[in-house]
Amino acid sequence: MFLTLIAYPVAALTVPFALISTDDGFVISGGVSDGTDVKALLIKIDSEGNPVWNRTFVADCKASIWSVAKLDDGYAVGGVAGCGEDGWVAKVDEDGNMVWQKTYGYRLTQEGVPTVVPDGREIIAAITVTACDDCENRDTWIIKFDGQGNELWKKELSFKEYDSIKMMKKTGDGGYIAVGAVSESIASLNYDVWIMKFDADMNEEWVKFLDLGFQDVAWDVAESDAGYTIAGVSWSDCVPCSMRSEGYARAFALQLNKSGSLTGKKFFDELGHVSSAWSVAGGEEVMIAGLAINETEKYIWLSTLNNTFAKISVNFKLLPVFGIVRMVKLEDGYLMVTSGCDGECIWTGRIGSDGRLLWEREYSFGAGKCSPEEPENEFSSGLDEENNTKVSNYEGEIIEISETGGDGNRSDSLFTGVVLILIAVVMVYAISRF
Repeated sequence: MFLTLIAYPVAALTVPFALISTDDGFVISGGVSDGTDVKALLIKIDSEGNPVWNRTFVADCKASIWSVAKLDDGYAVGGVAGCGEDGWVAKVDEDGNMVWQKTYGYRLTQEGVPTVVPDGREIIAAITVTACDDCENRDTWIIKFDGQGNELWKKELSFKEYDSIKMMKKTGDGGYIAVGAVSESIASLNYDVWIMKFDADMNEEWVKFLDLGFQDVAWDVAESDAGYTIAGVSWSDCVPCSMRSEGYARAFALQLNKSGSLTGKKFFDELGHVSSAWSVAGGEEVMIAGLAINETEKYIWLSTLNNTFAKISVNFKLLPVFGIVRMVKLEDGYLMVTSGCDGECIWTGRIGSDGRLLWEREYSFGAGKCSPEEPENEFSSGLDEENNTKVSNYEGEIIEISETGGDGNRSDSLFTGVVLILIAVVMVYAISRF
């Protein structure tokens, strides 16, 4: 499975997966670990980056939150839960407490729920799932839930053997735009960018598949007056190459008009030997965020389609896909989030409208090496291991995942760093054979 968002406990790491803005701050989602099992993480911070509350959600083997969205009365979260790596959709209240949750999947779903879209108090979730016990293919199910977690409708998408939506957003015409990856054969390791436009009733308007290199994935999309900008990364087919080898991975941006025709394409090779793009913000000037490395440094970056806006040195963990960086656009700049402390904490930074770093915060979740000089920005959550509950693999069954957490001022029992590695296809494919 290519670039599956799978949590494997092999080292002490922290990786945030999503960032959204709220009326009074921001919410970050990701995962934490005690060194054996992975726990889902949800963090609320204020506008200055100070922690307000944090929650962890515990399931057998693993639970991670890939996506989060603001609802009228709480938050929608999507991710993966259980030893079967089922797709997990949940609703939490304004303080991060569980309201309801469901899982979907038969065999290993591998990617769970990469994206959720808010609709008032209702939730639309795109789930990458193995659709039956004997199925080899991975499909995308788009499901709409009411405020109580009841299914309103389900749409199944299966163009090729592998179909995975990584991000879906509402568009100005009342419809939706989705991006991700497809493949004729999961075993071939060759993937193409998938872009699809839906109307307000989730009927297909147009679909586009683009081959940019060897392993191509779109991770985010933003709308502007001219159309859509898609950000992603294209991996080479040089399996033995070092992660620092030039051309191993290339960040890209695609421009499409409202009818789905490709109008522009850019690779950000000037940013480093290796680069990846994870986030894009629309508006008068499109801004793209990603990570890059060269011989001597690692940094996150912001760039327009024409010029580099900001480069910030951050000690993120060097992974096969270089972690994730997410960005939200503010009135006078941007907020960015990625891993920090060589993977042992979450890093956030506030970027001004002139590209300068205004402030940065690091949040640790255990005995790590983050921010000893700023203890007020560190917090931890205790885990109630006795409340762990087995997660069902059956479609649609409500699961019980114990939740723990605290506000930004409490100090619960510490646990070791966090394990959450994004694994490229070769590694996952090899692991599955042992």
